Amino acid sequence: MSEEQPRGEKPLLIPPIWFLLFAGAQFLVAQSVPRLSVALPFATVIGIALGLVGLGFAVVALGLFRKARTTFHPEVPSKATALVTDGIYSVTRNPMYVGMALILSGIAVWSGSIIAVLLVLVFIGILTAVQIVPEERALERLFGNEYLIYKHRVPRWLFL
Repeated sequence: MSEEQPRGEKPLLIPPIWFLLFAGAQFLVAQSVPRLSVALPFATVIGIALGLVGLGFAVVALGLFRKARTTFHPEVPSKATALVTDGIYSVTRNPMYVGMALILSGIAVWSGSIIAVLLVLVFIGILTAVQIVPEERALERLFGNEYLIYKHRVPRWLFL
């Protein structure tokens, strides 16, 4: 365990792995428990739209990290060299994670599975607890008051 990654702050799994596990669970649930699904009008179109918006969030966010020449690797937030607060980061502090949640929301709408919708909420809760809160602590240590001001100005998710 390095000095830069304090004990307890290394994520259990990195967010893309959490995302893949939850997407897989959504597909499995939709196929295994069709009785808990509802037919939604325009479900395919809405699901695809949510997925594309989510993908857009993630791509734009990665582009801003690359432009700032800072790490986007979620397992080492302590290696950040710049605090990115402009563009999509002025709308949410976690656009990559919001993007993942939007894609999962798209899968839930497309499948019509009530359980898939609940899995999106569980994903958000787990990611907040095991990834975002430790990232925020690391960024507070690195960027101090600048991060605290940003944190109070911009929501963690879109509305929370």
